[in-house]
This record gives sequence, C-alpha cells and structure tokens, in this order.
Amino acid sequence: MAMEQYKSNLLIERVQLIATRARTIYKNDYKGISNQNLIDSGKLSATDLQNPFGGNLNVSLVNTKYLYIRTNSNNVPKSACSDILTTDWGNMIESYFRRRK
Repeated sequence: MAMEQYKSNLLIERVQLIATRARTIYKNDYKGISNQNLIDSGKLSATDLQNPFGGNLNVSLVNTKYLYIRTNSNNVPKSACSDILTTDWGNMIESYFRRRK
C-alpha cells in the first residue's frame, strides 16, 4: 500500500512537471511538441516521462493551444486510480486518465 501511494504521488508530480516545463518551453503554443523534443530541450529527462506503474507518459497536441498527456498502463491499482483522479490539478485545464480493460 505504501508503495502504491508513493507511485501515485510520483505519477502526479511527473504530470505536473511535464505540464509546467512544456508551458515554459512552448509559451502555450505547443506546435511541434513531443517526448523527444522535451528531452532534447534539456528541461526533462527520459525518466521524467516514465509512468511509475509501467509504461510512458506520452505528450501530444490537441491543438496548438492545449497539451495532452496520456499514459497507458494496465498495472495501476484501483486505489491509485482514485488518488490520481481526485487530485486537485490546479490550473491544468483538463486531465484525462483512462483505465484500459
């Protein structure tokens, strides 16, 4: 249970870090954003883009104004999903976490 909580917190921190750094780099115009471009900028490492439950956090574009951070992992326990979904995401416009069946 303690490890699940640690991983949940780490995932939340990484999503927030990605969003903050992406806004810093792209100034809210996300044209050309990708995981590799974020790493190449030196503002994020490959580790920052890893989901602690397995898999990666994939950054993509909804349009040039909105950033989409997606993760696919079949290893996220229900308790961790609850923690993630009930997080106060502050000024992040939308967050999407889908559990795959």
